[in-house]
Amino acid sequence: MKGIFRYDPKATPDDLFARVSRAAKTGVADIRRDEMSSNSTHAILSAMTEARLQVFYAIADHQPSSMYQLAQNLKRDQANVLRDEPWKA
Repeated sequence: MKGIFRYDPKATPDDLFARVSRAAKTGVADIRRDEMSSNSTHAILSAMTEARLQVFYAIADHQPSSMYQLAQNLKRDQANVLRDEPWKA
């Protein structure tokens, strides 16, 4: 399974708040599995190095339950994996 990188030039903070508000009112989470989105292609491209993409795909493909398991899946040391966390971008 591959992740989706969605570029939406019309995305606004109001859109995000509307989704969060709808989720709070209905009790149904608005989780977009395996997706990262941004209104800036520059932000996506500058954040996603090759190493971060590998971590992102390993999380999506293997769904590890711990950082240790993620590091094992990538055959890398945990400290090295922590440096490449996609959510730190």
